[in-house]
Amino acid sequence: MNITDDCMVMITKSTFTLTNGLMLEHPCSILVDETSGSFYVLDMALKIMAKYSFGSTTGTIIISGLLNNMDSTGYGSCGKMGFDSSGQLYMTDSGQFRVVQLVNDKGGMRTVAGMGFAGNSNKRLQYPKHFGFDAHHNLYVSDSPNHR
Repeated sequence: MNITDDCMVMITKSTFTLTNGLMLEHPCSILVDETSGSFYVLDMALKIMAKYSFGSTTGTIIISGLLNNMDSTGYGSCGKMGFDSSGQLYMTDSGQFRVVQLVNDKGGMRTVAGMGFAGNSNKRLQYPKHFGFDAHHNLYVSDSPNHR
């Protein structure tokens, strides 16, 4: 792949806005969905996931109230986003100690791992960071504070 300035898009506060007039404040994670012609952005300061269409600088908030484990400076742990083999969108929500599946573009979520509070039992997570799926659709989650 040959990356040039012509194909790179910078996600900055001054160039990407939301339909409610807000500007992105601290975009920390991005996921490109080539099949739908869109991309998703997590913003730690606004605690949102927004969806943008390719070529557009105005996005729609599809999830709010995320990433609540930030300190007073607005920095904390940004979630990871990814798709499974059937195109379903998932993300880590470390501040709520879980992995969720986005079930619609209106913010509907389903918790698939974790219980919403920290712990070290088999059903609880403590700051999940990354995840992946194998060929059989099994979900693997890293949970480093619990050494697993």
